[in-house]
Amino acid sequence: MRFWAVIVAVFVVSAVFARGFQVRIEPRQQPDRDTTILVRDVIDGEYEVSLWRVDSLDWLIQKARNARLFEYKEELLDEAAAAAVVANAKKRPSALSEKSDEQLKKIKPHLTYLWTKLFREKPLRTDGVWKERLLRIGRLKPGIYLVRVRRAAFEVWAYVTVASRDLVVRLVGDDLLVWVVRRSDGAPVANAKVMLVDTDGRVLKRGTTPANGLLVFKSEKPGRKIIVVRHKGDVLFAPVWQSAISMPAKIYIYTDRPLYRPGERVYFKGVVRVLTPDGPRYPGQMRVRWLVRDAKYRRVAQGELKVTRFGTFSGKIDLPEKPALGVWRLYVSSDFPSASSAIAFEVRAYRKPDFKVTLKTDKAGYVQGEKVKVTVEAHYLFGPPVSDAVLILRVHKRPWFFDPFARQRLGFRLRRLEAMPQDVLLLEKRIRLSNGYAEVAIPTTRGPYDAFYVIEAQVTDRTSGMAVFASQMVRVTRAAFGIGVKTDRNIYLVGEESRVTVRVSAFGTPVSGIPIRLAVYDTRNVRIARKLLRSDNLGEALCTIRFTQPGYYRVVARATDAFDNPVSATQSVLVVSKEGGLPTSGKWLEIIPDKESYKPGETARFVILSSAVPVWRLVTVESSRLDDVRVEQVSSTVQIVEVRVTETMAPAIFLWVASFHNGHFGSATRMVTVEPVSFRLRIRGMLTPKEGRPGKRVKLEVELSDWRGRPVVGEFSVAMVDEALFTLREQSYDDPAKFFLPIVHRSEVATRAVWRYPSSRRLLWRRFGSVWRKEREEMEKVLENFLRGRGIATQRAGLAKSAAVPPRSFPARMHRISGRRPSLATAETVAKGGVSDRMRVWEIPKSVYLRRSFATTAFWCASVITNKDGKATLTIN
Repeated sequence: MRFWAVIVAVFVVSAVFARGFQVRIEPRQQPDRDTTILVRDVIDGEYEVSLWRVDSLDWLIQKARNARLFEYKEELLDEAAAAAVVANAKKRPSALSEKSDEQLKKIKPHLTYLWTKLFREKPLRTDGVWKERLLRIGRLKPGIYLVRVRRAAFEVWAYVTVASRDLVVRLVGDDLLVWVVRRSDGAPVANAKVMLVDTDGRVLKRGTTPANGLLVFKSEKPGRKIIVVRHKGDVLFAPVWQSAISMPAKIYIYTDRPLYRPGERVYFKGVVRVLTPDGPRYPGQMRVRWLVRDAKYRRVAQGELKVTRFGTFSGKIDLPEKPALGVWRLYVSSDFPSASSAIAFEVRAYRKPDFKVTLKTDKAGYVQGEKVKVTVEAHYLFGPPVSDAVLILRVHKRPWFFDPFARQRLGFRLRRLEAMPQDVLLLEKRIRLSNGYAEVAIPTTRGPYDAFYVIEAQVTDRTSGMAVFASQMVRVTRAAFGIGVKTDRNIYLVGEESRVTVRVSAFGTPVSGIPIRLAVYDTRNVRIARKLLRSDNLGEALCTIRFTQPGYYRVVARATDAFDNPVSATQSVLVVSKEGGLPTSGKWLEIIPDKESYKPGETARFVILSSAVPVWRLVTVESSRLDDVRVEQVSSTVQIVEVRVTETMAPAIFLWVASFHNGHFGSATRMVTVEPVSFRLRIRGMLTPKEGRPGKRVKLEVELSDWRGRPVVGEFSVAMVDEALFTLREQSYDDPAKFFLPIVHRSEVATRAVWRYPSSRRLLWRRFGSVWRKEREEMEKVLENFLRGRGIATQRAGLAKSAAVPPRSFPARMHRISGRRPSLATAETVAKGGVSDRMRVWEIPKSVYLRRSFATTAFWCASVITNKDGKATLTIN
C-alpha cells in the first residue's frame, strides 16, 4: 500500500503543479541575436534562470550527454553547485545540492558558473488559460551553455549551443549523413572537422566536409553515438541513436491449418532467405532449431532440422492426448546466419459442423432501387437437407467507390471513404427453414454513393444446436456501369502533352458505345477544354491534352446509363514550370509525386514546392539503402527530381528534403511504393477430377514460373484439409514477397525546439526516497519468488482451467436455443441406420465405398519439386 501511495502522490503533485508549466528553448542560437527562452504557464509566477558554460566537451560526451541527466543525477548537480562556489557568486542557484560549501570545494567542476536571474515578465500573448512569456537572456559568445529554468519546485534543464553554423544528421540503415551549413542563409560549410565518437569518447570516424558541406559515414555498429563538428571556433554536437540493422536473414513459417484437436499431428514448413540490398538470396548449407511451447508456456518439444537447397525445412509435432488447451507457439531460430521467427496455432477440443450453408444471390450487382434476391440452403455433409433449422439473416451496408483504374493507383478516395459511415445494419430477420431452403428479397435504397451490401446468414440446427455461418457481398451502385479517368502522369511540365484514358466498365465487363463528355477545369474552376468521346470494344476512350500554363487542373469525365443515371470521375493534374510561378499551398516545404506506385524500369518524378527561396537543399533518395544524395542551390519555388526506379528499390522509395531558411530548419519526406516483381513466383494448379470419392484418386498438376512467365525449378507444399475446419477459424498468411524485403531504419536529427514539461524528480526523491527504496526492495523479492515458476504455473493453471471447461452437451445447447428438449433417437431407429425421428433414413447402396478416414488433414506433402519445365504432378489417394 505504501508503494501505491507514493505513485499516487507523484501523480497528484505532477498533475497539479508541473503540467501547467512548459518551457521551449531553441537548442542552437546565433551569436548575433539575443538568446531567448519561451515559457508557457497558467499562472503568474517568478522564474529563476541559471546559466553555466561547458568547459570540457569530453566530459559532456561521457558524463552529461543529455541535459535531462541533471534532473536526478546527484554527481552532476554537485558539480553544477561546485561551479557556483568556485565562482564565489553572490546569487547562487536555489535547491541545487545538499552538500556544504566545504564539500563542494573539493569537486573540480567542468562548468563555469555565469549567473542566476529572476524573471517576472508580462505575458506576450494569451491562448485560453495559457500565458506565454519571453525571457531574454541576452547575446552570448560562441560555445555550449547549460540552462536551468525553475519555478517553485519544478525545473527544466537544457543545453544551448551558440554558433553561426548548424548541422543536420540523417540515418539510413548503416549510412550516417552529416550536413554542415551556415544558420544565416543555409549555405554549406566547407573544411569543417567532423568526428563520430562513442559514449566513452573514442573516435570512431573522422572527416572534413567538402564544398557541399556533406559527409557520409558508414557506421555498422548500433548504439548511442555523438557527432562533434568544429569550424573556426564554433563547436557543435548532436547525440544520435543508431538502431540495430535488420537481421541478415528471415524465416517464414506456416502450418497446415490453424486449429488442432488433442492427439493430432501438426505439420509445419519454413523458408529461410538471406537479406541483401539486391533482394533475398538462398542461405546455403545451414541448420535451424525449433521449439514448441504450450498454452502454459512450457517446453513441449524441440529439435533441429537441415535446410534444403531451396532454403526450406519441414517437420511435424505430435500433440499429447491431454494437452494444455489454448494458443501454442512454434519458435524457429538459426545462428549462422542469425534469424528467428515464431508462429501461433490453437489447440482446442472442438467439433466440426456436420452441415454446410450456401448463400447465393441472383446476380453479383444491382442498381439502387432494385431488390436483391437471396437464396439460403442448408445441407448435411452426407447429403440430405437440414429439415429443422432457424435462419438469422443480417444485411450490412458499407460505402464503396468503383474505380476501373484501382490497380494502377493506390489509396483511391480513401479520405472520402473514411468520412462515410463504415458499417450500417439495414436488416435483421429470423426465419424458419423448411426443408433447408429459404428465399428472401432485400430492398435497396438510393443514396449519394455506391455501396456493398454484406449479407450474413446464420443457420442453427435445432437437432444438434450447432450454428454455421455464411456470407456474401453484392454491390449496389448508382448506375449500371462505372467510369474512370486516368492520365499517364500526375505532374507535367508546361508544354508537355498528357495522354488521358477514360474507361467504362460494368464492374469488370467493358462497355462499348457509351458517349463520354470530357472537360478540363483550371484552379478557378474555369473550363479550358472540352471533348466528346465514345468508348470502344475494350470500354476505353483515348485523347490528348496539352497544358500551357502552370497550375492545378481537374480532368472530369461524365456519362449516363440507359436509365438516365449519371456517373462521373475526376483526375487532378499538377502542371509546373522550372522557372516557378506556381502558387504554393501555404506549406513551408511540400513534396508531390506524379504517381503513388511504380514498376522497375520507370522514372519517378517528384515536384518539391516551397515558398522559401532562394535556398540550399539536401535531397536524399532512399530505399533499402541510400541510393542517391545531392546538395543543390534552388532559386525557384518549384524543383523537379527524377529517379530511375530499379528492382532493388522495392518495396518503397523515400525522398527526403531538408533546408535552412532565415535561421529556421525545415524538412519533408514522401514515400512511393515499388512492386517487387522479380521476387514473385506464379503458381497455377489443376485438380482432376474436381470432385473426389472415397477410394478414388485425384491428380494435381502444378506449373511454376517467374514474373516474366519463364518456367522455374522450385519447391512447394501441398495440404488437403477438411473445409469444415475453416468455419471455426480462418487461416491467413503473410505475403512472402513482402515478408522477405529488407527493413531499413531511418531517422532525422535536427535542431527543433519542443515544449517540455518540468521535472520534480529531485523534490519527490528527497521526500519519498527512503520509502521508495524500501518498497522497491520488497517488490523485487516478491517478483523474484513469482518468477521462480510457482506463481506463473499457478496463474496459468487457473487460466487453463477456466479455458478448458467442457462445453454443454448438444441437447442442452439445443434446449437453450429452441426452448424445448429434442427427441433422442430410439434403439429401433438406430438399428435401421437412421439418426433420429426428425431425420429421414437414407438407405446406403452396397456399391458405395464408405469413407473410413476422418482426419482433418487428409494429405500433406512438404516438398514437391518441379522439373525444368516448371511442372510437377502429384497423385492423391
